[in-house]
Amino acid sequence: MIGDLIVFDVYEFYDEPVLFAASNERGQIFLGLIAQDDAEVKRWLYAPLSSIRLLGLKSDWIDLYSAFKKVEGGQVFESKVSKKGEPPIGAWINASDLKDADLPDAGVFLDLGDKRE
Repeated sequence: MIGDLIVFDVYEFYDEPVLFAASNERGQIFLGLIAQDDAEVKRWLYAPLSSIRLLGLKSDWIDLYSAFKKVEGGQVFESKVSKKGEPPIGAWINASDLKDADLPDAGVFLDLGDKRE
C-alpha cells in the first residue's frame, strides 16, 4: 500500500536497519522503525514525512517520538510479517493508537554523529 521502499539513510542498525529513512516510487519519504521483533512476528512502522520534517529530525527540531505520534496526516503505516510463513499484512493506523512502548522515548533525537547536513 505504500509501494516499494528504497532506504536512503540508516540511523540505527542491528543485523538490519531498525531505524531509517526511505522513499517510494512516488517520492514520498517515510521514517521506518522496527516496533516488534519476536518469535511470532516482525512489525514495522512507517511514518510519512515531508522533506521539511525530515530536516527537522536531522536538525533536532523534532524528536523521534513526535515523528510518529504527531505525524502529518495523523496516520502511520503498520506492516506485520509473520515468522510462520503467513502472508504479510499492512494497514494505515491512527498515530494516536500507537503504544508508547513501541516508540523511542520522548526527547530522543536522531544520533547522526558527523553526518549532519
